[in-house]
Amino acid sequence: MRSISDLESSARHLRACSQRTQGLHFLLCGIEFFSKLALEDSGGTAWGFVEASLREFAPDIATAARSSPPGDLLPDEINKLEQFIALAESKSGIVFPQDVADLKSHLQQARSSRTVVPPAAADDQIVLAGLFVEYNPELRLAPRGQLLWLRVECERRRRQKAVDQVIVRNQTTKPDDELRRQADLAVQLAREYLVSRRLLNPKKRFRVDYEIEGAASSLTGPSLGLAFAVGAVLSIARHEILRDSLSVPADVAFSGALSEDGRIVPIDGEGLRLKLTRAIHSGLRHVVVPRAHVTEAWEFVQRESPKGADPTLNLVAADDLATVLNDRNLVFPQRRPRTVYQVLRFRRQLQQPRVGIPIRVTLIGVMGFLGWPYLQTILDRNPVELVRTKRGFRVENQYGRELWSKEFVGDSVAPHGDNWKIDDLDGDGRNEVLYAPMIPQGSPELNWVFCYESDGTQRFRRYCPIIGEYPGDSGGVYYDFEHLSIPRVAGIPVIVTEVAASSPGRSHIRLWNSQGDSLGWYVNAGGSKFSLAEDLNGDGKEELLFHCYFHPLGGTSVLALSVDSTYGCSPPYDSANYDRRGVTRGRQYAYTFLPSSELARIDIPSGYSQPFEVRRSATQEIAVYNNESAKERYACTIFFLDFGLQVKKVSYTEQFNTRYSLLIDSTDDLNACIERESERVGSAVLYWTQDGWVKRVTQF
Repeated sequence: MRSISDLESSARHLRACSQRTQGLHFLLCGIEFFSKLALEDSGGTAWGFVEASLREFAPDIATAARSSPPGDLLPDEINKLEQFIALAESKSGIVFPQDVADLKSHLQQARSSRTVVPPAAADDQIVLAGLFVEYNPELRLAPRGQLLWLRVECERRRRQKAVDQVIVRNQTTKPDDELRRQADLAVQLAREYLVSRRLLNPKKRFRVDYEIEGAASSLTGPSLGLAFAVGAVLSIARHEILRDSLSVPADVAFSGALSEDGRIVPIDGEGLRLKLTRAIHSGLRHVVVPRAHVTEAWEFVQRESPKGADPTLNLVAADDLATVLNDRNLVFPQRRPRTVYQVLRFRRQLQQPRVGIPIRVTLIGVMGFLGWPYLQTILDRNPVELVRTKRGFRVENQYGRELWSKEFVGDSVAPHGDNWKIDDLDGDGRNEVLYAPMIPQGSPELNWVFCYESDGTQRFRRYCPIIGEYPGDSGGVYYDFEHLSIPRVAGIPVIVTEVAASSPGRSHIRLWNSQGDSLGWYVNAGGSKFSLAEDLNGDGKEELLFHCYFHPLGGTSVLALSVDSTYGCSPPYDSANYDRRGVTRGRQYAYTFLPSSELARIDIPSGYSQPFEVRRSATQEIAVYNNESAKERYACTIFFLDFGLQVKKVSYTEQFNTRYSLLIDSTDDLNACIERESERVGSAVLYWTQDGWVKRVTQF
């Protein structure tokens, strides 16, 4: 129980807060003060102090509520505001009725206001949502996540300027704060990104102006680096008037620090949790976080989301700036009509300070309007986009102009999301195009992958199936083309093709270099999908990880292949249905079988789990997600593997636990059932060795 002198000290602090801050922060100080004071008054020992405090502070708290956005309150703060209103109503005649009515209205809006509404922006401004951690020790408020808005403006510097000029208009804790260093680095990386895609002259330099709207305290820390970089790319692109207008939806926020090479590096974990708490209760749909944090962040969102409701917040794991900018859920490119684009370019040219003499204006304007924009679309011969047609495809440059097209023999080309790639395979700055046609049986192009130079000349074509190495692969078989990938191994592109057939179910994996030379082959007993390139043995060369169906044992598997020593067929090599005794035994880095859960046996028609995702976890392990339900996509078992593909831990998603509790008939509590299931699944994991399957039982 606090003494009257302690209560007076708290009241003096609140008076000081009223002189120092207004709006939301004073509202928080006020409801925090009365939340503690109500506990003192509950025993009748505050001797009228509550009434006196209400008379003094309630009008200012009501005024602060009127001037603060209702959506800025978090659930715990909403509860404290509700307690304050109840306290004010219980002391009849002390608080003005209109103040109580306004506070109730604010409370009602705070409970329902979860829509992201960006502030108005000028035509030359970019506005992005940013998540911050707010520290106000002088107000005695706990750190809290806050959604604020980053404004970015850009203008071209004069030609003789050799460096960009970066301005951060907010106060930082010190002149050389990490936040300012991140802003400088963000502009450099943004310019390098645009130059690498031939969208910007490398000699151009810019003045980029950053301002974080609504920040009430000094800013610090590196976590704004990613938002700075995305804002700089969008602002420079708008200033330069590219053919594609870039925008970011208002319900997307960014949190991550940048390294010198453009990678997104980890940030403070506790700060990230505070930001995610704000994001969950702010109406955001996507939050970009460093990949190192995604597992812990995802688990936190699962725990903190409102009970009984599916999480609406989508966490996007990002490795580098280019990954974020190429994700169309985050950065949306919209093609300008040709006439609009040419008019905007012409207007921008007229605004250049060097254009002063009327005849010069006329000549440059006429040339720019009539000739140069059109000439740019013709001169740019670098493929960046592939569009499927009825019998093949066409390739376009960045301006949407068709460069060349190809057709294949057959009635139609079936749509497929993973049968083409555009990439610079030889590092000459010009993109090559890879395409695997999905053609009905009987076509001579069936089961081939084609590689074309940037001008449409065929560089090579390669047959993807592996003939004569596995039961059923004797020629004349129709294979489904499943996946085409181009991971980097020691910085060098490797082409990965995957085709599949049934009876028996198998996947043919072929590895090729950029010239089409074979690097290796592998046949897996079940479908496969390339998932991750990771250096598992520390030799500087990434191994290729595949997440596979494993039909023979009724589950999934994780397969790791070394690019320079891969060949053969996966286990098993004995079967009652198919004779596999004569196959070439596989030479793989590691092969791990992951059993199905009891839920999969009930909830999936085939009776066994399905591959879902493989990624790096926050603890630098490999997290393998198996889907266990045909009814709930995110009902997953999570296997955590070390770099030898040894299972170290088994966990489950919240959706798995919910679905499991509905279907499993047991008198025990859910936690006990989950623990038994984890032990059963963990002990059933199998590892393939030269001596066959082995089982290493681990306590989970």
